[in-house]
Amino acid sequence: GVAEVALGSDALEPLQASWAHMAIAKAIDPDKHPAEATEAFSQCLTEARQVKATDIELECLGHISNALGYGDRLVEAISVTEELILLCRTTGSPKEIGIAYNNLGELLSRSGRYEEAITAFGDAGSWLTNEPQLRDRMLMNLSIALARAGRVPQAHSVLDNLLARSEERGELANIPHILVLRGGIHLVDGRLIQAWEVGRDALKRATDLSLLHERAEAMTLLERVAQERGSTTEARALAQRAQLVQEEIWDERRNNDRTREEQVLGLLRKESELVAQLNAEQKDRMELMQTILEAENQGKQIDIDQYKTELQRSFESQEALLQEQARQAVDLANATLEAERRDNEIAALEGQRQ
Repeated sequence: GVAEVALGSDALEPLQASWAHMAIAKAIDPDKHPAEATEAFSQCLTEARQVKATDIELECLGHISNALGYGDRLVEAISVTEELILLCRTTGSPKEIGIAYNNLGELLSRSGRYEEAITAFGDAGSWLTNEPQLRDRMLMNLSIALARAGRVPQAHSVLDNLLARSEERGELANIPHILVLRGGIHLVDGRLIQAWEVGRDALKRATDLSLLHERAEAMTLLERVAQERGSTTEARALAQRAQLVQEEIWDERRNNDRTREEQVLGLLRKESELVAQLNAEQKDRMELMQTILEAENQGKQIDIDQYKTELQRSFESQEALLQEQARQAVDLANATLEAERRDNEIAALEGQRQ
């Protein structure tokens, strides 16, 4: 890709090379190729430390932890995340520190170290006080750790708090997922009637709000409850309904990807037009400068003044085009990175939904 072409340039500085390697590493799917992703980001990390690029170092540590987690190398992932937390506490923002503590909590929970996970989630909460949505995600993860630690009443208490906060803030879209978590805890606790009732409530709310992911979650929960109750036919029907919703989710994702690609292509076309205009301006300016030199040699003062005025206009036009090109570059960067930034942030606090 573009990053690989850039790396072939002898003029590339070490810091630029680090960013180029980062772009290549991000192209690797850590879910399917965790070892390759770990190795690629480790190379970026080494380069970042050589050029003292702390922002790249922070990002690399986060990606390495994530890739190790996908590869079930939990002990290593925990060690890297603890290293990330130390660096975050020195140079990171409260939001970054909170997310790092949350990630540590998830890894500890996956390792069966539930009490340590609960402590890590508590630390995350203290840093996410000004990030209510991220704090809510952390509290969802905390409820899971509490339930796994056998502290079921406390888990339900956390979910009660979340439901009240969501109702108070009018964030109704959070409620179906919170209810699915509650239903899952009931299911694990053997309270099948309560799990079924909560699952049906979650499904109704998700349907009323047209939330595809939450509908699929609620149906999956109800399918599991039906299986536990021995209702095979009902479980099969729920699985088929969940599959249809999943297909809707895939269609929506494809449409979003297509829209994003069209936006990027449109910005690239504008960028190409701007470059063509800049090249034309530069060509006209060179011709004007040549004409001025010839006029000066021939002593044509009137022509010189006229051409100099035109040359000044050309410089002003070029400046305006360059400013527009800079705005286009920002728009293009936002269009290509905003979705990734949003997805990464959600994934960082998503918890163990399944």
